[in-house]
Amino acid sequence: MGLLGLHHVSCLCDDPQTNLDFYVRTLGLRLVKRTVNFDDPGAYHLYYGDGRGTPGTLLTFFPIAGLAPGRMGPGAASRIDLAARPDSVEFWSRRLEGRLVEGALEFEDPDGLPLRIVPIDRPPLAAAWPGLKVPPEHALGAIDRIRLDTAAFDGTRETLELLGFVLQADDGETATFGVAGGGPVKTLEVRRTAGSRAIGGAGTIHHLALRVADDAAQAEWRTRLTAEGYGVSPVRDRDYFRSIYFREPGGTLLEIATDGPGFTADERPETLGESLRLPPFAEPHRKQIEATLPALNLPL
Repeated sequence: MGLLGLHHVSCLCDDPQTNLDFYVRTLGLRLVKRTVNFDDPGAYHLYYGDGRGTPGTLLTFFPIAGLAPGRMGPGAASRIDLAARPDSVEFWSRRLEGRLVEGALEFEDPDGLPLRIVPIDRPPLAAAWPGLKVPPEHALGAIDRIRLDTAAFDGTRETLELLGFVLQADDGETATFGVAGGGPVKTLEVRRTAGSRAIGGAGTIHHLALRVADDAAQAEWRTRLTAEGYGVSPVRDRDYFRSIYFREPGGTLLEIATDGPGFTADERPETLGESLRLPPFAEPHRKQIEATLPALNLPL
């Protein structure tokens, strides 16, 4: 039932068109699914990733028009690192308004979400597609790592160790944990942070999802976490994967998501993201939902 690393990261943003333009046209990710928030079908849920929507490459966003900026602090993830080839960092430095710090390019998305492009000698290859908006040799690979901020380091560490993460380094401020050897898609940084707790809003990370192969592995984790005293949600069917949710003692919302069924469950690989997909319970209300959602200018 071992974890396979990171599955996706879900974030909050304000304007969906601005978000789409940045992640597809500027960063070169693919819009692999255009659907709605299953808990609020009147709002979009946008998924970006590589050409196939491979777990570990996925960034998802809940756009809420007029959403005020959030606040970073303990109790949430606070930065997403994306892998790139070392000779691509200069390309991205010219393309983005960022700053180089110890070889990594730090920048923010339009809502202020902290991001980094990190040089990796052998980053996991991203699946390309005909609509790629950057040169293929500079395409971003998988998520490299995620940073969590916590004011309860011991509790956060215990949760990660229960999940199979191993402490790899600790400088007294930030500790690095890896699963199955660490490396891209399998690494979390935990930063000891004091002060006011994080507040959700535009430019913040809502939750991060860890990856398992199938329903059986997920069920084992649900049983084990419940036995250890964690409040674990029932299984939620998200159409493209199934999910369970719980919080670690530091406050960060964690998800364990299955690899399948995947994003080609309701769209062909060549047309991913081109049409609005609705969960079965919302399909009877398609006309009302489409009238509520803002129109999006999709990248060609």
